[in-house]
Amino acid sequence: MEMDASDLKFPDNTFHMCFEKGTIDALICDSKQNTPAIRKMIREAWRVLRPGGVFVVITYGAPKHRIKFFKNVDKNTCGKEATPWAITVRRVPYSPSALLIRHLRLALNGKPLRSVTGKMLAEAMSKVREDTERFETAEDEGPEGSVFCYAYCCTKTEDAAVVQVLDKSAPQQPKKEVNDGHDPKL
Repeated sequence: MEMDASDLKFPDNTFHMCFEKGTIDALICDSKQNTPAIRKMIREAWRVLRPGGVFVVITYGAPKHRIKFFKNVDKNTCGKEATPWAITVRRVPYSPSALLIRHLRLALNGKPLRSVTGKMLAEAMSKVREDTERFETAEDEGPEGSVFCYAYCCTKTEDAAVVQVLDKSAPQQPKKEVNDGHDPKL
């Protein structure tokens, strides 16, 4: 199914969840003139979500650059400042594969990936280890340098809502090792 995200052909209050990854980023990179298109896309997500539904947005954009797009999305706000979302923002680490590709592309400087040498791969793997270790304390270095992106979990509300920004990732729960009787070391 193909559809314009700023003009969805679904009835109001249809979905429990909508997911967006990269469309906002692509529109922002293309032109600042795309701000109305971004707002229309977000308004459409709000429209097709049921009350209490969640719109998940994955973006490299920090809250100081993205929250503004979620304001005034309800056609009925008549210009009043309103955020009809309860928004929680979390940092999400990039996968080691994504980080590896990024470091290799930087090392290759425009050459194709098939040009990777063993030395380049070893250096890139070392950088990936460093990146994953510094995730908890890393600063936002923009789309080409950060070791994380942002996940905006936007719950549809009928009223203006509070935006909660969590700069750190959720604390990781320790993994429990289970002895199923097959491994005597556990």
